[in-house]
Amino acid sequence: MKAIFKSILLLFVVLLAISPIIVYCITLHRSGFAESSSDFGVFGDYIGGTIGTIVGAISIYLVYITYISQVKFARKQDEAMKRQQFETTFFSLLEQQQIIRSQLKGIIGDETYEGILYLQGLKSQLEDALSELNYIQDEVTEDNKVMLKNRVNGLYIDFFLPNVSNLGHYFRHLYHILKYIDDSQLSDSKKYADLLQSQLSNDELYLLAVNGISNYGRRKMLPLMDKYGFLENYNANGDMLIVKLLSIFYKQTKSKYLMSKNGHIVFVGGVHGVGKSTFVNSIREKCPNMECLSCSTILKWENPANKEVKDVSETQNTLLSNLSYFIDQDKSYILDGHFCLLTEQGGIESVPIDVFEAISPSMIVVLEEKPTIICQRLAERDSCHYSLELITKIQEQELNSAIKVAESLGIPCVVCDRVNKSSVIQNVENYLNEL
Repeated sequence: MKAIFKSILLLFVVLLAISPIIVYCITLHRSGFAESSSDFGVFGDYIGGTIGTIVGAISIYLVYITYISQVKFARKQDEAMKRQQFETTFFSLLEQQQIIRSQLKGIIGDETYEGILYLQGLKSQLEDALSELNYIQDEVTEDNKVMLKNRVNGLYIDFFLPNVSNLGHYFRHLYHILKYIDDSQLSDSKKYADLLQSQLSNDELYLLAVNGISNYGRRKMLPLMDKYGFLENYNANGDMLIVKLLSIFYKQTKSKYLMSKNGHIVFVGGVHGVGKSTFVNSIREKCPNMECLSCSTILKWENPANKEVKDVSETQNTLLSNLSYFIDQDKSYILDGHFCLLTEQGGIESVPIDVFEAISPSMIVVLEEKPTIICQRLAERDSCHYSLELITKIQEQELNSAIKVAESLGIPCVVCDRVNKSSVIQNVENYLNEL
């Protein structure tokens, strides 16, 4: 583009330079050419005055362009010098942080540990301390943020104080490195934060995450970690408590692990007998490269006709555990299942949102059908006889739960019935092809 612009500009300058000559010649031609030598003197004065003015203007413009180029060059040199100075200090700080970590030493249990092994032990201690919150899993929500902040802070202080001589210096130095990166105001400052983060183990990221929620790190360290997505590579390893805490307190951080560990999954949900298998097969015909899975298959239910679940939480834990053996991160899947389940007591219980956070679907499709048709299918297929009232209630809860999950995860949710089924299939096909 720059070369084309320069060519056009050069052509314009040439035309501008010769235009006075052309105009003058045309004028002379109309009135007859020069009859005396003095006419050529007038012509020369005209040309000299006109072209001289144009050349002067062009010269001023070229001087301006040269000045701008020099300013840009000087600015680049200044930025390069500042970056060099920054990197010299940054890598020195990074090296010092590694030394601080290697010199950590403390007693855990009856054993003395050093360096990264010591941090691993501390992570286990803190994890055990926070396990107290597992008894209030249902209360670990955004609405209870103040309560959680106080509870986490209290548990963390009990953990931190016996280890303050080691961890205090470790955390403060990490904070100053992040603060140094932030103060640099470099356009690509995040890459240096990423480089710092890459030097830390998963156990260290856990300690930092909880420290950030506590009074020790919430005002200064947490905002910086959140700004630079410092915890985006943290692997929760199925610990849904820390996943929930991260989602509540680190709003800007998008976990790469949670978003990518299961590849791309389109979750198709609906009540038993709604037609999930038929829908999935329709998608598979159009997208033969898609892998199709069913939650009932993953759970290895011996009797698929039995729709009642003894323990929903236990069932979903089994699902998540088994899912890891089926999912290839490099593939895309359609996974059919449910947003709520029938209990052995005859109740309807929604599948916890944290289960879907762990599954990490990229899209949700909810199937709906007339309750009369669903009842007929279940009776003919599985010899299961349910009332229209119960099926209607389950279907309503399926939809409501699906919408809540989609809103919580920030993903699209499409409702499919027999009226819009064709268009939904087409939309899902287009979405999968984009993936």
